[in-house]
Amino acid sequence: MNNQKIVKSRGEKQLLLMILAFAVPVILAKVLLTSGFRGEVTTHGGVLVNNPVSYQELALDNPATGQWQMLYIAKNNCNELCLERLGYVQQTWRALGRLQERVTVVIATNNLRLLPAGDTGQHVPVKIISLESLSTLNYDQQVVIVDPLGNLMMTFEFPNDHQQSLVIAHNILLDLKQLLKLSRIG
Repeated sequence: MNNQKIVKSRGEKQLLLMILAFAVPVILAKVLLTSGFRGEVTTHGGVLVNNPVSYQELALDNPATGQWQMLYIAKNNCNELCLERLGYVQQTWRALGRLQERVTVVIATNNLRLLPAGDTGQHVPVKIISLESLSTLNYDQQVVIVDPLGNLMMTFEFPNDHQQSLVIAHNILLDLKQLLKLSRIG
């Protein structure tokens, strides 16, 4: 009788340890999620969009379905500074090297007449789209990284300083390469 009691208590201990081994990580994960703890997201200067917006939500057609996009948004007149930033975007695309086939440069503006004719290319395939729904976004003279599904994911804002703009262009390249490396789509 005493042996049966020992065997029974040993079996109960093993069962309790197995339950704890599976329950403790689940409980710990739930506590961390509800407390708002999240691992730090690191980027090279890009700001992740808190509430991702998609082309579909903006009632727009995705100009490059299935590809990553560097979307340059120019709401206002495209002056010399705007054209300089477009040049940085094009240089960033060229710097992608063999990854270029996975990325498309898209220029979005409310008025296509704001862009000077012939200054958008230099052998870089650029898609120009007109955004009627752009007024809902607070992006102007910024680069937005768009995923292959059409979700606006990350923004980069160019400063007025030439040297700092070069740093931002390099940061776009680093973040885009990191996204392409981690992505299995596009």
